[in-house]
Amino acid sequence: MKISTLLLREPFKEIFSKTIEKFLYDKTNVKYKVIWNNAHNAGKDEAQKWQCNSNINSIFLKNSKPEIFSSINGEYSYNPFKPWKSIIQKIYLVFAQSRITSSFFADNYINIYPHIIDSEYKLFIGGNTKIRLLDIKKKKVYVILKDGFDTRFIKNELYIKLNFKYIPTPKIIDCSSNFWYSEEYINGLPPNRLPAEAGNKKIIKACSLLNRMHKETLKKVPFHEYISNLSERLEKKIYNNTQLSKNTKNKLSSIVKKIVILLEDNKEEFINLANAHGDFHQGNILSDKNKIWILDWEHSGKKSVTYDLVVFLLDSRIEDGFSNRFIEIIENNLSDLKKEICSSWPTGNWGNASLRLTSLLIFLLEDLDFYIEETSNKLFYKKDNTLVSRWDEISKIMRYISIKNFKLI
Repeated sequence: MKISTLLLREPFKEIFSKTIEKFLYDKTNVKYKVIWNNAHNAGKDEAQKWQCNSNINSIFLKNSKPEIFSSINGEYSYNPFKPWKSIIQKIYLVFAQSRITSSFFADNYINIYPHIIDSEYKLFIGGNTKIRLLDIKKKKVYVILKDGFDTRFIKNELYIKLNFKYIPTPKIIDCSSNFWYSEEYINGLPPNRLPAEAGNKKIIKACSLLNRMHKETLKKVPFHEYISNLSERLEKKIYNNTQLSKNTKNKLSSIVKKIVILLEDNKEEFINLANAHGDFHQGNILSDKNKIWILDWEHSGKKSVTYDLVVFLLDSRIEDGFSNRFIEIIENNLSDLKKEICSSWPTGNWGNASLRLTSLLIFLLEDLDFYIEETSNKLFYKKDNTLVSRWDEISKIMRYISIKNFKLI
C-alpha cells in the first residue's frame, strides 16, 4: 500500500514519526525526533532533511545513492494493466529520484534529529502494517511494525520464516524485539513484469512451494461447525467495528446470512483447512534470474485450503470488476495457466462445479473476515467505502447465483 493511499486511510505522518522514533531508540539507545513539515527548509537547521514522494512510496535524502531505488524502479517502472503508461512512469521515476529535481516532486518533508548514519544508502518504504527501511550498504532491510498495529502481523511473518524453511523468503539477520526484525536485502521483479513464459514458470514454482505447506498443515474439520464459527466471528467483528456505519453493518450482516444459508445445503461432512499465505498475489512473488521469494506473510493463518488459490485467481485485492472475475471463476472460464494451477492444488476438486462453488462461497466469508479485520484499526479515519464496495460486488454475485439457481452437493 503506497504512502499516498496511507495518508488518506490513517494519520500516517504521526504513525511514521512514532514508529521510527521508537525503532531508532530500540536499536541505538539514542532518542531521535522525527518531524513532518510542509516545506523543505522548515524545522531545525541541524536536522537531517528527508523528502517523501508518496506516489512512489519512498522517503529518502536528496543526495541519496541512485541504487537505493532499485526495488522501487522494479515495482513502478512497468504497468501490467496499462502497458502504454510504462514510458510515462519511467520518465516520472527519473525526475522523482534525481538530486536536481526530486524536491519538486516531493509532497512532504521530514526532519530527523540527530542524523541517521550512512543515510544516503537508506530508503524508507511505506506499507499496510509495516514500514521498511532499506540499507543497501549493509544489504539489509529492517521490517518495522507500525505504531498502533497488532504485533501478530510480525509474529505471523516470523512463524513462517522460522518453521517452513523450504518456503523462499528473505533470510532473517536480526530479531531483537517484538516489533522489528531485519532480513537480507533482495531485489527482483514480480511475475507479471517478466516475459509471459518466464513469469508463468515463476508462478508455478511459487504455487508448488505453497502447496507443500498446504499439504503438510492440512487438517479436516467438521464442515458446518467451521461455517457456524466463522459466521459467528464475522457477526461479532461487524458489530464491534467502530469504523463502520450502522447501515454498512446491516448490509454486511445481511450478506453473511445469505451466504451461510446457501452453504447450509452442502452435504460435505468435512472441510480442509491449512496454513494459508493470506494475500497470495503476483506482487508478493519476487524473482531474479535464479531465485524466487514469497513475501508478506503478515496475514497468514489457518483458512480453507483453497483460500490462497482464489485470492490468486481473482486478483481479489483489486476491487474494480471483482464480481465479474468471480463469476468467470464460477463458470471455470480461466486461462490455461490458471487451469494448470487449479488442477494441482491440493484437495481443491476444482473440476467439480458444485464443489468449486462451495469453495468460492467459503472464500467470500473468509475474505470478508480479512477486510472487516483490516478496517477495524481505531487509528483509521472513519470511512467504510471499501466494505460498501465489497458488499456491492458480493451482492451482484449472489444475484447471479440466484438467477442460475445453482445447487450445492
